[in-house]
Amino acid sequence: MIPSHFVNMEKLPHTPNGKIDRKALDAVTLEVDKNVVLPKNEIEKKVFDIISKISNNSNISMDDDLFSIGLDSIGIIHLSAKIEQIFGITTSIRDLYNTHSLIDLANLITSSNQSGLGHIEKTVKKSYYPLSSSQKSMFYAAQMDKDSTVYNVSCGFLTDTIFRRK
Repeated sequence: MIPSHFVNMEKLPHTPNGKIDRKALDAVTLEVDKNVVLPKNEIEKKVFDIISKISNNSNISMDDDLFSIGLDSIGIIHLSAKIEQIFGITTSIRDLYNTHSLIDLANLITSSNQSGLGHIEKTVKKSYYPLSSSQKSMFYAAQMDKDSTVYNVSCGFLTDTIFRRK
């Protein structure tokens, strides 16, 4: 990996043993002249908040690159989940990798034609419901070997209620 910034130092700090003092190097501050672009609308504010929480970096600008502020592949997956949770739209990981700045991400969310998460309709009450193909195969496998306990759910329940048979 190539560092994104280089700092010229007249002399590297050394420990009394003559080794480079890494703690003193951490104290060196990088002064970068940077124009900070702040969020302009509600979507950009939400995107800004999401990215700053995921990257643990509040010193970001709306025109910063997602990867330069500390996001990695796990952060992108986390970002995708947060976008779906907050905005109700599904974004592909590929789209997020192709998005370069927070402004581009806000534009991607704005231009998404999804109107939120789909609503699951309540089904009509019936006396029986057809089995799915995986349920059928589990049933047939259990019928072939009736002594098997593979499909039994083994667990216990602790209650403070006494159950009586009717």
